[in-house]
Amino acid sequence: MEKRKMKLKGKFSGDIFLRVLSVVAAIVIWAVLSLTLYPQISNTITNVPVTVELDDTTAGEQGLSTINFDKDTKVTVTIKGMRYEIGDYSADDLKATVNLDKVTKAGTYDLDIHVQSRSGDDLTVVSVSPSKVEVTFDVIKTKTLKLDIKATGISPADGYSLDGVTLNKSDITVSGPQEKVDSIDSAAFEVDAVRELSDNYTTTNGKIAFYDADGNVIDDTNLTVTGADALSADFRIYEKKTLPLKVQFEGMPDNFNEEVLKYVISEETIDVSAPIGTLGDMSELVVGSISLKSINLENAYSFPIKLDSNIKNNSGVENVTVSFDNEGYTSKKFDLTSSNIHIKNVPSGIKVTVSTKNLNGVEIFGPESDINALKVANLSAVLDLNNTTLDSGTYTKEVTVYSPTNGNVWACGTYDITINVEK
Repeated sequence: MEKRKMKLKGKFSGDIFLRVLSVVAAIVIWAVLSLTLYPQISNTITNVPVTVELDDTTAGEQGLSTINFDKDTKVTVTIKGMRYEIGDYSADDLKATVNLDKVTKAGTYDLDIHVQSRSGDDLTVVSVSPSKVEVTFDVIKTKTLKLDIKATGISPADGYSLDGVTLNKSDITVSGPQEKVDSIDSAAFEVDAVRELSDNYTTTNGKIAFYDADGNVIDDTNLTVTGADALSADFRIYEKKTLPLKVQFEGMPDNFNEEVLKYVISEETIDVSAPIGTLGDMSELVVGSISLKSINLENAYSFPIKLDSNIKNNSGVENVTVSFDNEGYTSKKFDLTSSNIHIKNVPSGIKVTVSTKNLNGVEIFGPESDINALKVANLSAVLDLNNTTLDSGTYTKEVTVYSPTNGNVWACGTYDITINVEK
């Protein structure tokens, strides 16, 4: 029984061996027949990349470059050759190049595509699809241009002005066909945004545009721009105001009526602008100060317009003149005596006496009705010694002449008295 089992097992193992041997023999026979009876095959390969090689060509020697060639161009190639050489060919085993024999100068050409084995295998190219490619050649020229800005859709809101626009890059470089690059006269960053601005604004939304000498837009096909990465435009917005111009008066007695001085400024207002928040509550501009004692209703006073460095004068007015309306005004001279001369705020510890007995020819100005009614008794010449330190001795001091009873009149000129100080 045991012998019978072993005999069956051996028979079964022998059958498996014979079957495997038969398969191997069949493959060998098929391979031999394929190589002997059918040694050549055809193979169609897709997506073979096409290149343009300018080295050692007339086009390259002329300095020509491809303008519109699509570097992703691919062809389908059918080849014929020995099975053992091309049987497992792929797109990586073939080299497809554009035949440049016809290219001798700039222009557009319909050129053949040449295909060969990268490893030098002997094969026959049966077909190439597409078999030709259109390529434009030209001399590539490079030009650097100052970059301007165009923002027709940007405007300041009411009460604001556009102080300026700054690009983060001042120039760009453009490369392309010589004739087209030569026609470029200027370049600009054209901002796409449309909005009214009441605050500073930065945008990166826009495009580079090229213009000829007449301002016409040039088609940017086949142009390459460098230096325009992360391009942005900053718009500076200023607030603006119209400020009335005023003058100040110095040396006025406490009771003086400033409204009695009817003056005219050659420019009543001035237009200014400044960074947002600078003008604040600014409601007028004082151009200068005039001493009351200098006003004789005939003098004119000139003042420069002075503004902080960050405030712009948009009116173009650099100086103004202040003059006085003397219609209905007059003047009269008075001789003052010691009874008109007074000293106040005498420091403690000293004695002050007035040596001057008379102030003659004191000229008083004002409206005719006030001057006609004015008497010498209505005038005072006051020396105020407040915050004054004096040693013993004789001093000449300027006094303020005014009318304590009439705030519409004023004294023109300088008047001094002599005093003696004793400690």
